[in-house]
Amino acid sequence: MGGPGTADMRPWDFTTLDQCLSYYHGQTQDGGCNATWDKILCWPPTPPDTLSRLPCPPLKGVDPSQVAERHCTSGGFWEGRTQEESLAGGWTNYTPCLIPEIRILMDKLYAKSKEDAQV
Repeated sequence: MGGPGTADMRPWDFTTLDQCLSYYHGQTQDGGCNATWDKILCWPPTPPDTLSRLPCPPLKGVDPSQVAERHCTSGGFWEGRTQEESLAGGWTNYTPCLIPEIRILMDKLYAKSKEDAQV
């Protein structure tokens, strides 16, 4: 799999979409999603109607023992949180990757009211 020097690449070692696609060159899933790079992880070709999981990258504020998730729809497209995200190549759920302190901050940031934010 992949070209020279890519045999031992981890999903977070990629830096471009071309590099990710080259790594999975020739690999497809009948009716499924193509390989893609979400600017953090390189996702492999995935069968339709499948939830793909990859290890969280070793970054600050991230728990590398957890997994990020990306869903390939039954139609063979990477699912987005919105229609626009689906058209743009899908969305990756990194929420499980966040350490508890970061999740608390995110919950406060996205709280609907001041009262909600004062948990």
